[in-house]
Amino acid sequence: MKPCAVSLIIVSQKRPKELERVIASLVYQSVTNFEIIVVADAPPLVSKFLKPPVKFIQFNETNISRARNIGIEAARAQIVAFCDDDALPDPFWLERICKPFYQDKQVAAAAGFCRGRNGVSFQWKGVAFNKYGQDFHLDIAALSANQILSPHPDYFYKAVGTNCAYRKSTLHKIGGFDESFFYFLEDADINLRLQNEGYKTAIIPKAEIIHNYAESRGRASNRVPKSLYNLGASTHYFLKRHAPEDRVQNLDQFHSDQEKRLVAFFHLGLIRPRQIKGLMRDLRRGSDAGAYRESITPLKKIRSTKMAALKLRDLTLELSRIEPVTTAGDIIPIQLRMLPTTHGARLTFRRKGYWRMTFGRFGRLHRNEPWYRYRFRKTAIKRIENFLLPRFTRQEETAK
Repeated sequence: MKPCAVSLIIVSQKRPKELERVIASLVYQSVTNFEIIVVADAPPLVSKFLKPPVKFIQFNETNISRARNIGIEAARAQIVAFCDDDALPDPFWLERICKPFYQDKQVAAAAGFCRGRNGVSFQWKGVAFNKYGQDFHLDIAALSANQILSPHPDYFYKAVGTNCAYRKSTLHKIGGFDESFFYFLEDADINLRLQNEGYKTAIIPKAEIIHNYAESRGRASNRVPKSLYNLGASTHYFLKRHAPEDRVQNLDQFHSDQEKRLVAFFHLGLIRPRQIKGLMRDLRRGSDAGAYRESITPLKKIRSTKMAALKLRDLTLELSRIEPVTTAGDIIPIQLRMLPTTHGARLTFRRKGYWRMTFGRFGRLHRNEPWYRYRFRKTAIKRIENFLLPRFTRQEETAK
């Protein structure tokens, strides 16, 4: 059996189209010796051009921590990476997010940046959190290059679950993901425990993914929540484990923040008053249940094996204005489509085997731009080329 450098684990529930799309996009990853482990409720359709092996593990429970632990146990590589089924990794994502593990043996976790569904604006960059599980953004000016960070005395660095990688041996050492976190804060908990053990975290700005926020059991595609039960349960359990002395005060604050969020959705016309009452009852029920949860960290310590070297290939970018031919070679085809509309930019991957960038002649490319903006075709295409080249071609980065 050939050595495997990285195992990519994708957890999916009732989103077959999104799952098939993210798997199809992996044909253009610059790393060649990786495996894909799918932990899902139904087997996906896999492209005939996809060379890395795909393992499918049937899993019907709504517990993301348990699903990830199952994927870790099945992984052959010493580096395990995670992305969600509604995410699309850039072609050099795996290569870039794995590099810190070879540079420093104390690196246990690595995190990349995440862009929104338009493929341009960032959803988040560097993220940290306090012992109450509350996120905040790190100083972006200090994150222009790769960073390998030692544990901080006042807060913790967060490798967000949809764009992260871990050293498998360190996950086994701490028992893996805590399966009492069915959903929400499971990534904060495992990063906190790793940093309490003294391990370092790497932040890799160029390891980017596009996150689409697809509809799930807990939320609609417009991010309006359908249920707050798991948020309440996970928050109470997190506070119970890591900040028991301030549990009541911070739990009340979390309930207040969630109610304000629901009211904001109401003012946007996305939710009704009676739905707010029902969701708040749901939140309180979940919070009550979280008080009785206990730690479940089932992974056992294993003997460390030698890390396999990354095998890379050169990829070139091809921008076209017509329908590109599906290819499994080293050319990344991107179709550019300018529409006579005010629609904003949108970068996505087509299941036929190519990337597509659409944008309106009168629309904005970035969320910070005005809604209406006329642009010349050559100027817009040149700007998009400058935007895509650093992401879709190999760039040399050094860790600080």
